[in-house]
Amino acid sequence: MNPQVKAEPKGVVLIIAPYNVPLFLSLSPLVGAIAGGNTVVLKPSDQSLASAALLTELVPKYFDPDVVQVINGGVPETTAACIVPEYVLLPRDFQETFVAAVQEMYKSFYPEGPKNSDSFARMVNEVHAAHIKKLLDKTKGTIVFGGNVDVAERYVGPTLVKDV
Repeated sequence: MNPQVKAEPKGVVLIIAPYNVPLFLSLSPLVGAIAGGNTVVLKPSDQSLASAALLTELVPKYFDPDVVQVINGGVPETTAACIVPEYVLLPRDFQETFVAAVQEMYKSFYPEGPKNSDSFARMVNEVHAAHIKKLLDKTKGTIVFGGNVDVAERYVGPTLVKDV
């Protein structure tokens, strides 16, 4: 008996990159797909225009176009990748302790406020900022701190809502 493991390519791999980690989530699966002997169609996010332009320029320069193709265009449902926790579930009797700790940490991170901080990013576009503002305006919970949204500047400040 002579058992063997034989790797076979699957064919064409479609990579649809999200806006929030556009380069890593384009190139990391691209490397794996090519290493597996596959061809690739890469669709960068239409919400990360600079990254999409960079990939559109560099991929054909460094990869064989018969192996990797970059396509651009907008499909809203393709950019939903959630890698950051949006909520915390905890026992009700621990809530006030947790809220106090988060408030203290918030003040130490942003003593001058997050809007003026060089390290605080903005939403990818005004549509996303407006969506968050709408959610905060409709919340049935209590906004402990934050809730500040400037749609024109794509700014959504850190916000803690309790009793949701």
